Amino acid sequence: MTSLRDYVDNMKPDQKAIYYFSSESVKSARNAPFLEQLNNKGYEVLFMTEPLDEVTAHHLKYYDGKKFMDISKENFHLGII
Repeated sequence: MTSLRDYVDNMKPDQKAIYYFSSESVKSARNAPFLEQLNNKGYEVLFMTEPLDEVTAHHLKYYDGKKFMDISKENFHLGII
């Protein structure tokens, strides 16, 4: 578990967004194939396993100037961020 503050504080300098993925469990999230491009860059992804997590991210949209990006969406592409 991590806080948003810790996540942002630990972001790589070239990371532009807070990347997240909603899943039933951390175990299933870690096996998602689309994590590879983020892992290759050394970026962390927030695994949102509680229903309230995704709702919160959807409504907040930004935290500390960083946009929330759902990496499971069709239009997610690391090169366009």
